[in-house]
Amino acid sequence: MPYNYSTAKDTLTDAEKARIICIFLNMDQSVVNQSVNWELAKNQIASASIESLKKGLQNTLKKLDKVEDGAVAASPTKKTPAKKTPSKKRKAAAGGSDADGAAENDADDDEKKKRSPKKKVKKEGSDEDDEV
Repeated sequence: MPYNYSTAKDTLTDAEKARIICIFLNMDQSVVNQSVNWELAKNQIASASIESLKKGLQNTLKKLDKVEDGAVAASPTKKTPAKKTPSKKRKAAAGGSDADGAAENDADDDEKKKRSPKKKVKKEGSDEDDEV
């Protein structure tokens, strides 16, 4: 009797899942390939095709073989992607492009411009400083 993958994934404890994995890995793989309902498994796991599901299983078993042979060190399977922090320029650009906050940002920018001190720029050929 085939079981529903999502029900099993949500219902079973980690120990029960580990038991199933252990039993599966210790079965004769030629028998497994013949007795698996690949169409049902493909649909339950939302795989693109039966071939891709079989290839994924084959790659997973190769990965285990490499670790057992000592060629590759065991590593955690879940990797957290590095979070990118946007630069100040990107933050400013993202803040200014918001349609709802555009008027507020323009008003804030005008206030900042009024408060900022004026820089003195030296003209070429003259010793006097002029305000810009």
